[in-house]
Amino acid sequence: PFVKDYALLTHRFIPVGAEFAVPFSGIPRRTLFQSGFGQFRRAVIAVLRAGGFKPYFSLHAHPLVLSDFNPQGWEASYHLLAELLQCNPGIKGMISASWFLDPKLKAISPHLRYLRDLPERNGCAFFFVEYDCEGTSGALAKSATRRRLFREGKYIPAIYLRMWRSADIINWSQTNRTSANQRSDQE
Repeated sequence: PFVKDYALLTHRFIPVGAEFAVPFSGIPRRTLFQSGFGQFRRAVIAVLRAGGFKPYFSLHAHPLVLSDFNPQGWEASYHLLAELLQCNPGIKGMISASWFLDPKLKAISPHLRYLRDLPERNGCAFFFVEYDCEGTSGALAKSATRRRLFREGKYIPAIYLRMWRSADIINWSQTNRTSANQRSDQE
């Protein structure tokens, strides 16, 4: 937490609700090769669509903003990120990597499916990075179910990278702000 606080104070982190954005990050090229030819092909297409390997905003969690770690908090974060991207047209989009992007969590921890579902429905691409065979990624920290399945050898946390193009985030935000504004006007 101290390093993240220092990065925030020195303007290396930009708060965007549920996480913090680090500007001028890049997609690790090793991700292209982590999971066979299918992932390589999808990753190359996604990178070409976005316009290259960098720069992106890379999102990182911070213990001080865990209260926003819910569906509404994440939607608000995506709207803030869209505004940030509109103000920085040279940034190609957003990237992040985490255990909570693992598609297997939809069955194991369905209450977390919002973390992957909304971006996935709106153009975000996901790529396997690695397995967390030691259980140190944070996936086991707050779930007795995931800890039990891990001990039984039925669940190994998998880290996935998400890459969401600026145009797709901005489009989602504009579409959903309009819908949200219309709903609040009707109430």
